[in-house]
Amino acid sequence: MSNTNPPQDLSWLLEDFTRRVPGVMHVLLSSTDGLKLAQASLTTVQAEKVAAALSGLQSLSSALVDILEITASPSGLKQVLVEHEGFMLCLMKVGQGLPVGHGNAGTDPRTVGTCLGVVVEPRADPGQIAYEAGLLSVSLGEYLSTPVRRGGAAASGR
Repeated sequence: MSNTNPPQDLSWLLEDFTRRVPGVMHVLLSSTDGLKLAQASLTTVQAEKVAAALSGLQSLSSALVDILEITASPSGLKQVLVEHEGFMLCLMKVGQGLPVGHGNAGTDPRTVGTCLGVVVEPRADPGQIAYEAGLLSVSLGEYLSTPVRRGGAAASGR
């Protein structure tokens, strides 16, 4: 069974995560190509900009695999941690580009992966945040792959 519909609104789940995990300020689900899927504690404009930034971090990780000639999949991102004096960001790839119901069969070119971005207070415990975000991503990963979009500027070569 292949899922070609956009993901359901999972903002309620992210809001629960924000309330439940100490130090969490914002949470965002986005496609690896930079589209906002669900958010907690962000305005729509903020979420769209953060989604683009998360896509850039994911792309940077893939580029480094190529540049440094590391024997790993360019799409093999597991986690990126950014520490800033005003916040920490934990980025995890949660969807592997698989349609729902295909388990770990491999990457399906008809889908785009999904990332989870968690912004926390600078004094939050990064180990706890990564652990909690990992639990969330494991439980949701199979449901979060995003179908590749057809048409628009990219398809027309603009």
